Amino acid sequence: MHVWKLISFDDTNKVVRIRKETKEQVVITPKIETEYKVVLLDRNLAQYQPGSQKPLVSDPTYIQLSISQDPASPEYTKGAVLKANPANVEVFTDEACQDKLDLSKPIENAKLTGAEPYKIYLRGKTKGKFTLELKLEDPADKQFKLETAEMKLGVVELLMTPYKVDDAALDKLEVDPNQDPIDKYYTDLKNLALPDQIESGDEEKVKTGCLLHAQDGDNFGRCKLMIKKLDSDQWPDDCDDYQINLGSDNTSGEVEIWDSEWSGNRIALPFKIKVGDLKKADREIWIQGKTETDAWRDGRLDLGLDRSEGGLPKKLKTKADWMHFTVVKIQEVKVDYTTPPNRPTAFDSAAKRFFINFDPANGSNIAVGAKLSKPIKDVQIHFMLAPHKDNRKAANWGIDMPGTWPWHQITWDLKRIDKTDPKKLIHLSGKTDASGYAKKELSLSRFGGDKFQPGAYLTQDPHLAKYIHGHPDLEAKKPKLATDDTQVWRKFWFQITKAQGFAVPLPAAAVAAYERVKTIMTHDQTVEFVKATAPARTFYSKYIVEGGNSGTEIAVVGSHNKNALAAMFQEKPDQPVKNHLIMCEKQYDEGGLAGPFDVEITGLAAGSYVELDMNEPVFDPPLQGGDMIDQLYWYRDSDPATRHNIPKADAKIPQPRNDFSGSASNSVISIKVPAIAPPPAAGEKIFIVAKCEAADGPYLGESFGKHSLIVYDPTDVPDYNDTVAHEIGHGFNQTPRPGTQPDSAHIPDHPNQADRGQGNHCQENDGVDPASGATKYKCLMYDSGPMKWGLHRFCDTCHPYLLVEDMSSF
Repeated sequence: MHVWKLISFDDTNKVVRIRKETKEQVVITPKIETEYKVVLLDRNLAQYQPGSQKPLVSDPTYIQLSISQDPASPEYTKGAVLKANPANVEVFTDEACQDKLDLSKPIENAKLTGAEPYKIYLRGKTKGKFTLELKLEDPADKQFKLETAEMKLGVVELLMTPYKVDDAALDKLEVDPNQDPIDKYYTDLKNLALPDQIESGDEEKVKTGCLLHAQDGDNFGRCKLMIKKLDSDQWPDDCDDYQINLGSDNTSGEVEIWDSEWSGNRIALPFKIKVGDLKKADREIWIQGKTETDAWRDGRLDLGLDRSEGGLPKKLKTKADWMHFTVVKIQEVKVDYTTPPNRPTAFDSAAKRFFINFDPANGSNIAVGAKLSKPIKDVQIHFMLAPHKDNRKAANWGIDMPGTWPWHQITWDLKRIDKTDPKKLIHLSGKTDASGYAKKELSLSRFGGDKFQPGAYLTQDPHLAKYIHGHPDLEAKKPKLATDDTQVWRKFWFQITKAQGFAVPLPAAAVAAYERVKTIMTHDQTVEFVKATAPARTFYSKYIVEGGNSGTEIAVVGSHNKNALAAMFQEKPDQPVKNHLIMCEKQYDEGGLAGPFDVEITGLAAGSYVELDMNEPVFDPPLQGGDMIDQLYWYRDSDPATRHNIPKADAKIPQPRNDFSGSASNSVISIKVPAIAPPPAAGEKIFIVAKCEAADGPYLGESFGKHSLIVYDPTDVPDYNDTVAHEIGHGFNQTPRPGTQPDSAHIPDHPNQADRGQGNHCQENDGVDPASGATKYKCLMYDSGPMKWGLHRFCDTCHPYLLVEDMSSF
């Protein structure tokens, strides 16, 4: 550099003396150093955060600015102007990005020439490449040579897209369970393709995030996460070795990531992908719940940027993109039952039985509850009643379902209800309350013996809707299941009303017969009556009722007093289904008139007695009340038209009361022989004629409404038990008349029913006994007894009709 220097000036001669000198130039060099060559674009996810939360924004990239000069003197005192072209970034003086740098003003020299470079922070505003320029201020001094610093940088967008279950598509999925054979349904269910997960938008991934169940034995599903391909146009050169970093920042809870939806390989967190690799294609990974979060959105997956060490000290850059996650664990599934006030307990938790017959409309409804391990509110849980593999089989029903019963056609109302429609895949749902508890009312089937295991699963796990107990494939992945099955049962109570002192045992075999058809028969109380409190004509001496010589009084029950005795029944609100067993030693009904019958008295002395068999039971007083005798007279065979009345009091029941062979009889009466005047002529015959009020019977039992008349004979206890079960069976529509069974359009009529004049009964038998020629009837619902060949239970034909019968009232 040349400089002309004034030496002297001759004012007289006007001569200027100058000398050319050479002066050294000072080079001023600005410098830009960067932590990264890229700045993260903030995707403004904070706009979806609650106002109470600290906004989560992407980390800035810092740069260092400095000026150096050579030589050191003279000192350059001007500053420099920083410019981004295009203006893709905002510049701040602090890492928190609160103090914005005014780029319209030069940066002071002191900041650029201090002991440490001037550190400022860049935050991405617009994605794409830009040039950062640091240009020195002109000091208007040619001694200073000014250089300019430039750096090629980029604002880059990192994007990850979580996926969620497509609820709308799931709701449309249907597979018909009413198929024959049922295995076809299982095959269709297995082959039913679940819809692909769909993308969650930014708002959803912040406000809701990904909801997962803590993994347990590979039962629960994973959430798809796509780390999107990078846009090469946003990245300056020499960045391909940078690493995209997927990490987690959790207040509580933890997730794992895997390389496939099922099984596969677990990928350690943080997960790093080279920028160069992510420029080529999206990267698909799968998120799996590991441990529960304490609250909604307590976990966060974060997508950021990292690089190898070297150059300026660097920090991992975070929050380029992020998403919340929540991990829950269904800790317990159970039947949620509380006994209503003044009502019976429908759920026997010890025996795992649910009695469905206490409420005709809603008795099979059962609430199933699910408890999360953490008190998280508003988690949607789906509830199922998973059928046991042995439903409709002898293991659960006591017999196999008859082959003539078309299960695929039987109405849905008789089957379990845990969906809005049986064809739907997804089950009914409810949301958890503040304690993390949810419940839903479902309906058990109406088939006694059916077992169901309550289960629960999250919306994120639609594959669990396919769970089928005992199926080789569909059982592999299990929802959260209750510890035990719940079995469908029915229950009723009974009161015994009997004469005081009449030793009647509880009908244990009848109880067992009902238990076999999944019904509990429970004794409530025994009410006793005595002669003074009993209805009229209840107590008779045995010799009157049975014949023989015993004067012991026994209770006789029938049409004459059954309604009065029925009034002794004590109904109770906690026993809504209750039968009244009116016990007696004999059952007879009021009959018609027996006779007239006559007996010859020729040759008998007046005042003596003659016996006459009326061929029907005759009691005194008759069950109808009034006189035993309707007509009593004598006549001569020579003048049969002339009748001579005999006082009714002259007829009585003899004691002992036997027939003419000496066997006990209840149809014989004794009549006092009247004086015959004039005495009969030689060879003339005299006859006494009697016509009496008679009784019908004897019977073994009778059912009327909720009352049953039961005869107990201590010499035939099996028949007594048969009678109890039989008469109660009538109260439960057994044996059903054609068309009266539940779902009569599909459940066929009882194949062995018949009404032979005494109500509908079962005619199940083993054919004819060759020795006696008698039909070997088996079922306790046969017309009469005792039965020599009886099973003392409901036969296998009647059995399923008992299982499906309502039994909610008598």
